[in-house]
Amino acid sequence: MMIKNKRENVVYPAESTWFGELLADESVIPMEDTRIYKEDLFGLKTLDKEGRVAKVEFQGWHLISTPNELREVMVPALLK
Repeated sequence: MMIKNKRENVVYPAESTWFGELLADESVIPMEDTRIYKEDLFGLKTLDKEGRVAKVEFQGWHLISTPNELREVMVPALLK
C-alpha cells in the first residue's frame, strides 16, 4: 500500500510516495511512466499487475491520518 497525503508538506513531489518522479522541468510523471516501473527493476510492475499494489490518498498532512482512514483503509489491507 502506497499512501499519499492530500496536504503533503514534507515529501516533494507528493506523487513520489506513489513512485512518481519529478523531471528536470518540474513536471511529475506517474509511477507507470517511470523507468523503474517500465523495466520492472525491483518488481513494482509485477506486483502492480498482480493487483498487489494499492494507491491510497489520505486527506491530511504528512503521516497524519484520521481514525476513520485507518479503520476503513489500513485495517482491511493488513487483514488480507
